[in-house]
Amino acid sequence: MEKWDIYKERAFIENLLCQRFNFFILSFALIVTASATVNTTTLYNIILTSGIIICTLLFFTIYRIYTKLDIALKYIYENDKDSIFHEIQKRTHEYPLNFKNMNRLIGVFIPIACVLTLVILLCCGNNYTAHIQQHSPIFQNQ
Repeated sequence: MEKWDIYKERAFIENLLCQRFNFFILSFALIVTASATVNTTTLYNIILTSGIIICTLLFFTIYRIYTKLDIALKYIYENDKDSIFHEIQKRTHEYPLNFKNMNRLIGVFIPIACVLTLVILLCCGNNYTAHIQQHSPIFQNQ
């Protein structure tokens, strides 16, 4: 059996981050879709409130694994001078769309933006669903 090292740990953590992020995006999309298809304000509020709670909890798990990945990458970069990370770091600055840390985008900014989107939908969407219910012939027959 091979010895577990920092490179295997990094690969494992990075894979876990991607899986959790994909699950987060899927959950977010399902919540937005469900909120768009309901026909009562009560269901709309319930779906978005529970969605905010679920996505916030998922964000915490993503953020936790993101910090572990960031620590592992910094450890490799600082302690293994022969690794390919130094060459990759130099060459990434040559590209026009250069992001310093793409993992931070996946681990922090996108999940926060999604949760804030749900909060905005909850706050602003109540007025819209109430307006639709008053003026739509579909809802007046119910």
